[in-house]
Amino acid sequence: MSETIFSVLDKNIMCVRKKDALNRYPKVTYHNHDGYEIYLFINGDTDYYVENNVRTLVPGDVILTAPYTFHAADSRPSKNYDRIIINIKENYIKNFIAPSCNLTDCFYRRPANQLNLVTMTREEMVHLASLASELENALEQDAFGNLLLVPALL
Repeated sequence: MSETIFSVLDKNIMCVRKKDALNRYPKVTYHNHDGYEIYLFINGDTDYYVENNVRTLVPGDVILTAPYTFHAADSRPSKNYDRIIINIKENYIKNFIAPSCNLTDCFYRRPANQLNLVTMTREEMVHLASLASELENALEQDAFGNLLLVPALL
């Protein structure tokens, strides 16, 4: 059984690493939101859906999802499900777009409603996970300089 929901992102940037030890099949929830999503798959037995397309993920898969695109993950309970999810509000990222450097281009380099996927090497995955951990820590703290550090890490 699956659900479909729309959610409004309540922060400009969210970054979280989620690790689940699943002991049952979760309900698949198709959702979309008003922001961009970077999804780094680290481990598990998971199928990822974007609209009507599906892929069985391998460690190091990164899926880039544009705003308002329906997507869902379906993870089976055979392995720990480990992933990093970064969400960026659509209006926030517009602050960093220049004619010579549009940071949203990578979210649209695919046919409409298709998976936008990059598979990283183990080293690249570890590096991205490390940057995401730094980003997550910077978002949780109100330290001096974080207003500059957060966008730099992003």
